[in-house]
Amino acid sequence: MIMAYIYDFISFLFEKELKSEIKNIILHGSVASGNYDEKSDIDIFIEPWDRRKKTTIEKNIKEQLSKFEDKAARIWYPMGIKNTFSIIVDDLNSPKWKNVRYDIVSNGMLLYSKFKSIPENLQHNVLITFSTNKLKQSDKMKLIRNLYGYESNETTKPGLVNKYNGIKISVNSVLIPIEKVKEFRKLFSEFRVTPQIKEIWIRE
Repeated sequence: MIMAYIYDFISFLFEKELKSEIKNIILHGSVASGNYDEKSDIDIFIEPWDRRKKTTIEKNIKEQLSKFEDKAARIWYPMGIKNTFSIIVDDLNSPKWKNVRYDIVSNGMLLYSKFKSIPENLQHNVLITFSTNKLKQSDKMKLIRNLYGYESNETTKPGLVNKYNGIKISVNSVLIPIEKVKEFRKLFSEFRVTPQIKEIWIRE
């Protein structure tokens, strides 16, 4: 039901002749991942063809959202769907949206797109490099075990790198599919380690 609500809003956007100005409309956040409730925002990222028109596009979107809310109050709210829209209009490749981009790759849903085709046989990965110099020895070992797993006489436990089909480049660097970067960022944050993350494309 909530997807019908979202697409109803998008139809309002296109009534303003915004369609020709928009390259991509992407749903992300809790609704995209399925972990939402009646109070969750609906997070939408809109990429314009021309970033210089951002202010004008934002103004038009705000006008259309106001009109949609009038309709929603009559039709959708009585059905219990009252989620508000949180909308960003910008270039997704801008450095300030790096974390949003990772979330979109992991859980995002393309609602409207004019993506250019990606060359065949290319895999989107990230190279993660990190330092454990500031960790206590015990924490350093815990982090390494979580990443690469370990073996003992009684058991073998795989690490995140193996679990998500990554590649150990060195003790302090790994190559992983970009859609799994969220799990690695979570692990590093638990140890208060800030990794360097670089997106790369690799031919199969």
